[in-house]
Amino acid sequence: MQDPQRSRRWLLWKRCWTDARQTFKQTRVGIVQGDIDALLQDLDLELDAGGGPDRLLDQISILPVDPTRLLCRANAVVVEKAARKQLVQACREGGAERYALELAEMG
Repeated sequence: MQDPQRSRRWLLWKRCWTDARQTFKQTRVGIVQGDIDALLQDLDLELDAGGGPDRLLDQISILPVDPTRLLCRANAVVVEKAARKQLVQACREGGAERYALELAEMG
């Protein structure tokens, strides 16, 4: 039986790859699933009683800090899905400059 967390990590990576191509106009990503694991371990996450690691992976996304550079572990930030939507929209409407402003406002 396949590990459900592994499947979710793959989906998280796939979202990174899709965002890189469609939104940030890059041909590849430099982040691998091991980097995603490391990013998640670096976070101090508080999970609610109904949550867990599996549920958490469904609620987050990984985006570049600087959208003009390749997405890699050093150029990655973990955000909630709602924040991802806002940042992607900002990039589409105002480019890298607006994306950076929105990301900075999120803190």
